[in-house]
Amino acid sequence: MQVGDIAGVGCFTDSCRSCEECKDGDENLCTGPGGMQGTYGSACAEAKQPGGVTQGGYSGDIVVDESYVIKVPENMHVAAAAPLLCAGITCYSPFINHGIKAGQNLGVVGLGGLGHMAVKIGAAMGCNVTVITRDESKRELALSFGAKNVIISTDKVQMDAAAKSLHFIYNSIAFAHDIHPYLDLLKSNGTMIMVGGVPKGSMPAGSFYAKLIVNFSHESDVTSLDPFLFYYCVPHKIPRGILLKTKCRPSPSSRLSSLCPCSLRHRV
Repeated sequence: MQVGDIAGVGCFTDSCRSCEECKDGDENLCTGPGGMQGTYGSACAEAKQPGGVTQGGYSGDIVVDESYVIKVPENMHVAAAAPLLCAGITCYSPFINHGIKAGQNLGVVGLGGLGHMAVKIGAAMGCNVTVITRDESKRELALSFGAKNVIISTDKVQMDAAAKSLHFIYNSIAFAHDIHPYLDLLKSNGTMIMVGGVPKGSMPAGSFYAKLIVNFSHESDVTSLDPFLFYYCVPHKIPRGILLKTKCRPSPSSRLSSLCPCSLRHRV
């Protein structure tokens, strides 16, 4: 980093640096004193963040050690980099860790902040992306992001027709839920990547016979961010279609009116 560079701050700003996880480069999994210090909602020294609590994107300023920031590429829109440092890497990291590759069938459950990024990244990787959602109105949006198929999860006919069709499922539902219907969509030896809520209920016996894997994942280590931004997102032009809001203070009623019809889906 040099003076004048645009610095990108990911999901955490510090860690103990001495535990086994930190030494292995997995600072996001820090188990040492104080643990991983999140970019938002984490207690920290007053010198680093006024008030002693990190405020994330709401910060007027933030102090972060150079070991925990990356340089934003000069040819990347600064606002476009923001969602990549959180949602983007939370998709890309498990995709790389699990060896997802072109030609495989990738299911994405939920088309929110994480889900829509998973669709874009999966499509850029050459996967056949299928979005599983309860909302028919999201079909065109999912296809515009790069999905090849959309399944309405409440339609039993559609779900049955898609049984054992997916190699991987990226499950971004943000609350506890029944994962049984989605496991049925996986091929034998398939993997479900959980990044949101936890499964509810017991695991179905069929998942053992089919050798299915349920894996839990969250934000990546710092070193993965640099190649992700420079060598993947820039050439693939990810993300596209961000919505910039002018720096103003609209009335509370106007803010609510823009949110109620879900007109600000997946955007920053």
